[in-house]
Amino acid sequence: LRVRSRWTRTAQKMVIQSQFLHSATASAPSVQVYNSMSKQKEPLQIPVNRPLSWYQCGPTVYDHSHLGHGICYVRFDLIRRCLEQLGVPLLQAQGVTDIDDKIIARAAAEKRPWLELAREMEDSFWADMAQLNVLPPHFIMRVSESIPDIVKYIQRIEDQGHAQTTAQGVVFDVDAFGVKRYGKLHMTGKADSNWNFALWKNSASDDVGFDSPLGYGRPGWHIECSAMASKLFGKHLDLHTGGMDLKFPHHTNEIAQCESAEDVESWCDCFLHSGHLTLNNVKMSKSLGNTVSIKDFVQQHDPNVLRLLAMTSRYRQPLQLKDAMVSAADHLNRKLRRFAMLELVAPHAQLKTNVQADQALLDELYQASRGISSAISDDFNLPVVLDLLLSLISQFYQHQEAHGQSPALLQVHRFVLEWLSGLGYQLPSVQSTQSCESEVVLEALTDFRSQVRTVARVTQEREAKDALFQACDSVRDALEKHGITLTDSKHGSSWQRH
Repeated sequence: LRVRSRWTRTAQKMVIQSQFLHSATASAPSVQVYNSMSKQKEPLQIPVNRPLSWYQCGPTVYDHSHLGHGICYVRFDLIRRCLEQLGVPLLQAQGVTDIDDKIIARAAAEKRPWLELAREMEDSFWADMAQLNVLPPHFIMRVSESIPDIVKYIQRIEDQGHAQTTAQGVVFDVDAFGVKRYGKLHMTGKADSNWNFALWKNSASDDVGFDSPLGYGRPGWHIECSAMASKLFGKHLDLHTGGMDLKFPHHTNEIAQCESAEDVESWCDCFLHSGHLTLNNVKMSKSLGNTVSIKDFVQQHDPNVLRLLAMTSRYRQPLQLKDAMVSAADHLNRKLRRFAMLELVAPHAQLKTNVQADQALLDELYQASRGISSAISDDFNLPVVLDLLLSLISQFYQHQEAHGQSPALLQVHRFVLEWLSGLGYQLPSVQSTQSCESEVVLEALTDFRSQVRTVARVTQEREAKDALFQACDSVRDALEKHGITLTDSKHGSSWQRH
C-alpha cells in the first residue's frame, strides 16, 4: 500500500493511466450527483480521454478507527464501486495525516517516537479497511513524506501575495485572496482577517518540526491535502470526498489554497460529503468519547453488516446507530449468506424450462437491471439498489418452489451475487458451508422461540404461561454457553455470536 518514492508514484500513475486509457475514450455514462459546491444535483463531470481524478481525505492516525470512520469510507467505497460498475475509469488518492498535535502528545505520554505511533495506527487503519472490504486507493500520500512539496506549495501562495508571516509562522491571508472568493463551498458569517488560518506553524527547538526556508516547524492541517492532491493531479481535480464535518473549514480552505497556488478560478469540479454516524443524535467522535471501534464491532458482527447499514441509507444522510438497525442488518446478512450458499449446480439435462414462467422471471431480471443502473445514476441511490436485489431474491424463491430449477433461475442467482460482490459484499467461501447451515438452524430456532414467547404472552393460564417462558429461557441460557446471545424485543428475537 505504501508509495514511498517520487519514482514509484510516477511509474504507478503511468501504468494505471495506460491501463485505463483505452476504456476512457468511450462515451462517459451520465451520473447525477449532489455537488456540495453548487448545492444542487447535477451531472458528474466524467473525463473522456483520461481517468477521473479523485482525492479523498484520510485519517489522522493517533488512535484506532471507529465506526464513524468506517461508515464514511464504506460509503465512498460503494460510490467508487458504483462508478467502476458503470465503466468509469478513475484514479483515487488518499491523504494520511501522520504528523499532528494529537499524535505528538500521545507519543510523548507513551514515551515513544511519534512516527512509530503514527505507523502503528496507520497499519491498524488499513487493517480495518481490509476487514470492511474497502478498496485501497491507487495512491497513499503521507504528510511526513511530503514536507518539501508542502513547503514549496506555501511558497507559491506567498508568491501570489496571499500569505502573511507572523511570529507564529505563516498564515493564509483571506483578505488578500479576496473575501468574495473565499468560502464558495461553505461559509458561516462574513469572511475577514479573522478567517486567516495557519499554513506553517513554528516549532520550539525541542519540539517536533522540520527545517525549511519557512523556519523550523510543521505544516498546518489544511495545506497538507492541497499540496498532496496538487502534486498528483496538478491544477485541476475532478472529485473530492470526505465527511460532512470537513466541509468547513478544511475543504473550504483547501479550495482557497489551491486556487491561490495554482492561479485558477476553479480548482475542483465536485465535492461529495458523507453524513455522520450518530449515537443518540450526537456525532460519533473520539473527542466526545462516544465511539465504537471498528475492531470491537467486527468482533461481534460480520463486516458485511456495516456495509449493509451503509446501503440502507443515502450517503449524504446522517445514520443513527441503533441496536434494532444493527439486528436488522445482521438478519439481512444471514439471509444473503444463505442465498449465496444455495447449491444450484445441477446437470443441465435436469433443468426444466417453463417458457411462460421463465420469461416472466427474466423480464423481472431485465427490469431490475435497468432499475439498478438508474438508481446508481441518481446520486448513488443504494437503498433502491438493495430493494431491487432483495425483490429478485424473493422472486427467485417463489419461482424455485413453483417450478424447480431452470436456466432462468440460475441467471437470477448469478446476477444477484455478481451485483452484491461488485458492491463489496463479501460472499461466503466454500469453507463457510457448514457455518451457513448452522446459521439456518439458529435462525429457525430463534424464530420458533419467538413464536413460543408470543403464545406465552397471550396464554391466560398462569402455570402454562410460566412453563413456556421457562422453556424459552432454557434455550437462551443453553445457547449463551456456546457463544450465542439471544436478544428479545417488541419486534421479535435475534441472535448474534460473541
